[in-house]
Amino acid sequence: MRHNVGIGSGEFKVKIGEKEVGFRFGMLASSYTEQKAQKPIFKVFQEIATGRGSLAVLQYFYGGAVAYNEFNDIEEKVTLAQVSEWIEEMGLEEAMRIYSESIKTHLPKNGKAPKEEAGLKVE
Repeated sequence: MRHNVGIGSGEFKVKIGEKEVGFRFGMLASSYTEQKAQKPIFKVFQEIATGRGSLAVLQYFYGGAVAYNEFNDIEEKVTLAQVSEWIEEMGLEEAMRIYSESIKTHLPKNGKAPKEEAGLKVE
């Protein structure tokens, strides 16, 4: 279950040519995205939602790539230009699939939390 509602979450790997690159979304990625975008993560999400947010998409994936490398002890420096090339290689459709999956929230079908039961019968 995801608890990072509002900041994105999840780890995704994509094959780019002969190389596998990764994106890890969550608190760390969001902080890198905010730093690069110079705005709160919710503003980045708003720009992406307008359909005119190509820079916001790039900044979001940049944050995910930097966080992925940091969590996996990969010392390779990530640049916006690199991430731009990765998005172009994977295609915008795949990038948007990853984005959508990373911001999903998982709720029960009826929108209500399941009832907790202690297992004791009261008669």
